[in-house]
Amino acid sequence: MSTKINVNNAERLSSVLLGSALVSFGVVRRSGPLSLASIAGGAPLLWRGLTGNCPVYNALDINSASPEEINAKINAQPAGVPAGKGIKVAQQVTINKPPAEVFRFWSNFENLPRFMDHLESVKMHQNGCSHWVAKAPRSSGTPRSSTPRSTSLSPGAPSPAPACPTRARCASSPPPPARAPRSR
Repeated sequence: MSTKINVNNAERLSSVLLGSALVSFGVVRRSGPLSLASIAGGAPLLWRGLTGNCPVYNALDINSASPEEINAKINAQPAGVPAGKGIKVAQQVTINKPPAEVFRFWSNFENLPRFMDHLESVKMHQNGCSHWVAKAPRSSGTPRSSTPRSTSLSPGAPSPAPACPTRARCASSPPPPARAPRSR
C-alpha cells in the first residue's frame, strides 16, 4: 500500500474533522449498527486526513496535493542517520574503465587508502591476511590497527556473511596502551 501524499491540505482538514466526529459519535453511542457504521466510516477518513494518503485516489491515479505540500512532508521526515554520524555523498564519479579492471583495483585492499580518508595504510601478506591501520578519532589520536584474513571476492558475488567461519580466524591487534601523563 502506497503512503505517498495525494490529498491536499483542505481535504485533509475536512477528513480529520468529519472522521473525528463520526468516530466520536460511534464511541459515545456504544451500541447498535449505527455506532459500528459510524466508526467504520470515520476511521478511514481520520486516517486519510492524518496521513494525507487516500487509497481511492491511488487506485484512480488522482493527486490533489500541490508540490509544496508534498515537499513539506518529505522535508519534515527525520534523517535515516543521526546528524553528524553519517557521510553525505555529494558527488558522482564516472569511471571510464571496464568492470573487470575496476573490480581488480577495488579488490586490491592496498588501494583503499587512496580514496578512503580514514585509512592510513593497508598491507597485504602472503598468507591471505592484510594489516590495516586506520586513523583514530581526534580524542585518542592513536591509530588503530587490525589484521583480518580475506575471504574470497568475485565480481557480482555477495559479500560473505558476518558469521562466516573464516571470520573466527581473524586476529585484531589491541590498541596500544594509553600513556599516563607525566607530572613535573
